Amino acid sequence: MKLEFTTLLLFSLLSGHIASQNVTEAFSYKGNIYAQDGKIYFHQVTKSGLDTLPSLSKDRHFLIYLRHQQSGEINLTQIIRYDLRTSTEEVLVQASEDNPNVSTSISYANSDNYPFSCLGDIMNMKLSPDNERIYFETTAWTVSHAIHYYVISTGQIYFFHSGDLNKIYPNGMLNIQTTDLAFDKKGNSARYVQYWLYDSDGKKIKPLSKRIF
Repeated sequence: MKLEFTTLLLFSLLSGHIASQNVTEAFSYKGNIYAQDGKIYFHQVTKSGLDTLPSLSKDRHFLIYLRHQQSGEINLTQIIRYDLRTSTEEVLVQASEDNPNVSTSISYANSDNYPFSCLGDIMNMKLSPDNERIYFETTAWTVSHAIHYYVISTGQIYFFHSGDLNKIYPNGMLNIQTTDLAFDKKGNSARYVQYWLYDSDGKKIKPLSKRIF
């Protein structure tokens, strides 16, 4: 199977530009992004060796993926948009815990909901089913990540909620794991995790699991 996959990848390097309307899937392999054309052919999109988490837009016009770079002791993460029609890529968001000066500026920095000066390292990126938002997590609190979303049509970034983004459903609702604080009858505190259903406006709808202490 490995030999067969390698052969297909080698063919893809020789097969020329891919027509965006023919793309059916995108995946990463050894840090590079590939687009699948039908069931047989694979086309290499990136050659950086640094790219993961690709998602294909519903209209098959673009891909998004996450790029991890290392420059000395500085880690940089970027959300990249690749236009399949023009074969060009654009950096939408970038962040670094090690060097806040290179992070994309956000309007809600140092707010009550997000008491940090910049975005932390980016992870767990997902494209919304309607292709209008890119959800992503960043390092934030000791016991919880921060969930943000990037609006593709405006280029604006918003804070969504603290926690971990587990899943986005076809209707746009989100499954989020939160870390909360509970107290027993004696007043002792303990942290626990729980999955909640949220709508796209950030409203908590209902719990999806029992508390796990």
